[in-house]
Parts: sequence; C-alpha cells; structure tokens
Amino acid sequence: MIAAWMIFGVVITVLVALAAVLAERAGREVGSASLRWIWAGAMAAPAVLLTLALGSSHLRGKAAPVEMEGMALLPEAALLAGPESSPVLLTVAEGGWLDRIDGMVLGVWAVLSVALALRFVVGVIQLRRQMRGWPEVDLPQGPVLVSGDTGPALLGLFRRQVVLPRWCLALDDAHRELILAHEAEHARSRDTLLLTAGWGLLLLFPWNLPLWGMYARLREAVELDCDARVTRRYPGKRRRYGELLLMVGGHRSGSSPLPLATFSDRPSTLERRIDMLTRSGFPVSRPRALLLAGGGILLVAGACLIPGPDRMDSVTGPEEEEEVGQPSGSVESSLEVAREPTFTPFTQAPEVRNRAEIGAALEAAYPTLLRDAGVGGTTLLHFFIDTDGAVGSVLVAESSGHPALDDAAVRVGSVFDFSPAMNRDEAVPVWIQIPVAFQPRGGAEGAGTAPGPEVREELARQVLEAADAQRRSLPQLQGESDLAGELADGPTFTPFTQAPELRNRGAVGEALVEEYPALLRDAGVGGRVLVHVLIDEDGVVRRVEVAEGSGHPALDAAALRVAQVMAFSGARNRDEAVPVWVQLPITFQPR
Repeated sequence: MIAAWMIFGVVITVLVALAAVLAERAGREVGSASLRWIWAGAMAAPAVLLTLALGSSHLRGKAAPVEMEGMALLPEAALLAGPESSPVLLTVAEGGWLDRIDGMVLGVWAVLSVALALRFVVGVIQLRRQMRGWPEVDLPQGPVLVSGDTGPALLGLFRRQVVLPRWCLALDDAHRELILAHEAEHARSRDTLLLTAGWGLLLLFPWNLPLWGMYARLREAVELDCDARVTRRYPGKRRRYGELLLMVGGHRSGSSPLPLATFSDRPSTLERRIDMLTRSGFPVSRPRALLLAGGGILLVAGACLIPGPDRMDSVTGPEEEEEVGQPSGSVESSLEVAREPTFTPFTQAPEVRNRAEIGAALEAAYPTLLRDAGVGGTTLLHFFIDTDGAVGSVLVAESSGHPALDDAAVRVGSVFDFSPAMNRDEAVPVWIQIPVAFQPRGGAEGAGTAPGPEVREELARQVLEAADAQRRSLPQLQGESDLAGELADGPTFTPFTQAPELRNRGAVGEALVEEYPALLRDAGVGGRVLVHVLIDEDGVVRRVEVAEGSGHPALDAAALRVAQVMAFSGARNRDEAVPVWVQLPITFQPR
C-alpha cells in the first residue's frame, strides 16, 4: 500500500501548506519577523502526521483486554470491519492496481532520493573546489571570501563564511555594510541549518511535490525575515536597502543545488521583498490576523483527522492463520461465510453467554511453567459464529509470540458460547475478533514480575523436594569414614592444596541444552542457579544441593540434573586425595 500512503501524504501536505499560507498572512498582519518558522513547521508536519497515521492504522481495531482472575479476556466481541464501518481517505482492494504498482513506486522513490543525495554531494565537492581559489579579504566588518560571481551568500553549517562576488568590492561602504549586515543576520539566526533541514525532508520524500513548493516558500520566508531584521536595525536606510536589492538582482548568479542563505534570489522573490520594503509599515489588524490563524488551525485539524488508507479486506489471510475445527451450520450462506474471515452486515452483535466457564478454561489452559515464570501474552483470535451462536472455527489472527500460549488460547476459544448475531430479525453468521490474554497474577502482562510471598514459599518447597530426590538418586560415599560422614551432613570446608577440575565440559554443555525447559527457553526466560556439589576422592559427584535458586523451580531442578552429569579430577590435600564440597553457578540463557 505504498502508493496509497503516498497519495495520503500529498493530500495532508496540501492541507498543511494552505494552513501555512493563512498563518503567514496572519503573521504579516501583526508585523511578525518569524515567518520562516511557520514554513519550517509546515514542512515537518506531514512527516509527523504520516508517522502517526501509520501507527494508528496498525493499531486500528484492537481493544484492550479486561482482567479476569489473574488472566485477561475481552468479553465483548470486536466484529470485523467492512468497507463501510469507518471513514477512510482511500480504500485499497487486495491485489488492486495500487497494490500492484507498489514495487515500481518504491523503486522510483529510491532512485529520486539517491539522485538528490548525489546532487547534494557533488554540489558540496564543487563548492569546496571553488573556495580554494577564492582569496580572503579583510573588510571593516570582518574577513570575507571574494568569488567571481557567487554570492552574496553565507556558506557553511557550523563554521560559517561570507562570500561576496568581486563586483561588491566596488560598492560604496554604505551599500556593502548593508550586504554584510544581511549575511550576519543569517549567521546569527542559523538559517543555513534550517534550510538544510528542509532539504533533508525533500531527500526523504522527493515524490511529494507540494513539499517542494513549501521549501521554496521557506527560502523566501528566510530572506523576508532577514530583510525585516536588517531594516529594523537600520530604520533610516530602507530606501537604500531596496536599491541594493535591485542592484544585486541585476547581478544574480546561477542557482546552486545547496541550501545556501543568499542575498540574491529569484525575480519573483525579489519583487516580494521590495514590496515589503516599500510599505510605510505593517498595518496591524489583530481581528483579521486571528481570523486567518483560525482558518489555518482548522485546516491543520482537518489534516490530523483524515484517516489513512486501509485495505478493503483488513483481516489476515488464511495462509497466515492457524485453523482449528470446521465451520458448522446447515445453511449454504453460512458455509460460504465460514471459508475465511469476512464482513457480514448485522444490527445486533453476538454476546458471550458463558463468562464463568471461559474464566475457568483460561485458568486451566495457562501453561504452568510460563505462569510460574511470570510470562504472559495476548493472542488475537478470529471466531466464526454460526446462526445458532455456536463457534465453528477459531483462527489465530495475531500471535502472542509464544506458541504454547497460542495453543492455549485456541483451546479456550473452543469453550466460547455466544448468542447469535442478528441482521434485523434474521440470525446471520459472522466473524469476530477477540484478544485472549494470559496474565500472571501480581504483574503486568509479559512483565515477568517477581512472585509474591506465598508463591515464593511454594517455589522453595518444590526446589527442596527436587534436591532431596536428586540426593537420594546419587550413590553414597564409599567408606563410612568420619570425614565422609561429616561431609555428608551438608556443605562444609575441607582443606585442599589442589582444587578439583571439571573434565567433561562438552557433556555438561550438552546437558545444559537438553535439560533447559523448552517452554521457558521459547519464552525467553533464563536464570542462574548456585549449586553445592559434593565430590569424592575420585572426582565423582556424590551429592548436589541448591545453594541459591533462580526463582524458577523448573530451572533449579534442571540445574541439579546438569550438576549430576559433571565429572571432576579429585581434589588433593598435599599428596592425599580428599572429598570436598564446591559451589558452582549454572546459568540457563535463552538465545
């Protein structure tokens, strides 16, 4: 839909440009010397409005779920919108001509942007080469570069330099002072930065012809504002300044591809600048200015309220969705509607009739590992409801990002029971959208918040039980020596001069992958478990305990299984092999 969005961008640019014209006239009514900011804001507005419209188009039709006993569910049905359900500027048919030319339009867009960028780079290179041959002359107002016919102009974004054509040196001091005052005002107001920003917008949207017109008005407004500031600084030299404009206009150099702040300009712009100077003063008319500003505000509001283009068929295609079950119903029209999500006219929407049963299904379907890990998510489902209110098909329209949650949402969807949709007095089959959200208790959806005290106690109990089971499954220490018995009581310190070393890193790495709970790994949940390991004289693991849990019982139990796989070289105290307890961190990190 690139072509459709480009048409939308041109339309809102035209509205904003008209609003800027009215705002500029309002500024003239009150004698404003800041007209350039009106056009600068007008050039930026279409880009902002396009971004906001794209965002609202993506979110259009999505509703926030309502919490229900630690889960969330939207009980009201969000019916699929047809072409007449909301006003849009442009409706694009699936596979229509606007869709078909997207590739060509995108290619032309890229070519234009690259061409403008190359033009800018070539212009900078040519200007730098010319500047090498321009001598620098010290004038009473400061140093300037002297060119053949370039200028008067201000060059540079940050290190600004004034360039004067050679014929300006022959002017009297009064005229030359006004030229340099004009360029000094450009430098003080950083007009070259403003013009460069406008050029950057043209580089991003070269296809937007009204934007080019706005850039021309921005250049004009920059010069008009600068003229106004100079004449206010030299109020008695207005006539001389006008003569200078005519003089410079007669020597106007060729146009530059660069966004330069120049004293000379196009004949039409010079005519407007001289017209502004010949006025005795700005006729202040606040009521008229307010009226013009109000008209501009209304045009901007209209541009903001215009919705972006949309597809005639706004639902996801069947090839991108997961289908569960087959549509039911004995009426031929119902079977036709059931083939894929589509819009059906209705006057009364279907309503959920079994909220309590759905709540219980949500609780039962929530995968335990994900709930305990604080992982939630929302799956957007399409439901086909036949003329009896029965659910015929459930499709995943938008995934939660977790396949286990999507599967659970589909199972919950099969529990729904609705009243039938009605079109006047006739029951009709319809497709609806409902977001089914799984939200862990005590935290926001998908936030992975820490469990409460009761949950933490239960997690600790599960970890202890898992540790006991692991301990019982390991062989006992050989030799019931006093030292072995003492070590078997729990982690303790044993003197040693040579620490045990892990000998099977490859096998441990494989065990980490195999033991990582798949649901937690797919959900992006990881953790670090600190494990105590008892190693006998031969380097065999005899006992493992959780010293510090990860907060996820499944990860803690997996860490105990990984620790059991480890094989070490025996610890030694001088020349004697000794059993020791060691503390090891085992980390599960999702890819």
